[in-house]
Amino acid sequence: MASIKKDIKLRLPKIVLMYFTYDSGVNYPWKSYLYANIVYNKELYKELYDSYKHIIELYVYEQLKQENIDSNLVYLYKKFIKPQLVKNDTAAFLAKLKFMYHITCFDEDVKAVMVKYSQIQEPVIYELTGKDTYIPLYTKECSLVFICNDGRKRKKTVDYEIEKIFEEPGDMSEYDQYDIDDKYITIYKVEYYRRKHIYKMYTLELYKLALGVEGISEQYRKN
Repeated sequence: MASIKKDIKLRLPKIVLMYFTYDSGVNYPWKSYLYANIVYNKELYKELYDSYKHIIELYVYEQLKQENIDSNLVYLYKKFIKPQLVKNDTAAFLAKLKFMYHITCFDEDVKAVMVKYSQIQEPVIYELTGKDTYIPLYTKECSLVFICNDGRKRKKTVDYEIEKIFEEPGDMSEYDQYDIDDKYITIYKVEYYRRKHIYKMYTLELYKLALGVEGISEQYRKN
């Protein structure tokens, strides 16, 4: 497997695909790549794709439950996420995916990205895997700081790219029926309602919920 380049546009021999996709010892990054390869090349692998489609759908569901993400899973999520996959065991991660960004850092000295929200006292730190990572960004006012291997924090002198993965989330009302305990989504919804001047019976309860968020900043509480 190590000799195979992870390019979903590369047409792999059918025997290779069949062997490794049925091998239970293949880890999720490789299996995600192989399934993404089949989907991308489905016109070339038509019979193989038809026989694998349901297996891939089940695989996507399992990866959502485990909250896994990489570039090949993002491709599969975009192809296979549908309303039927929003369930109690996937709703929280599906909601988080709405805010997901892919960050690629070209500075080898950087090991992590720190995200600071004005509404929350403590920042959130995401470790890089190689030179990239996937992080949710919930408000437009959040700031990014890059943490170097020696502990230094840099903000403006780092060469990086950032890409939004999915469409803008909107009011997130499609997830209201699920018990999602996520303080960042709560903050997002309050800011969204304020920005859009949305006032409903639920709005006041939402504001009260935000004020009760653990780690809320005093400045945000006063506003």
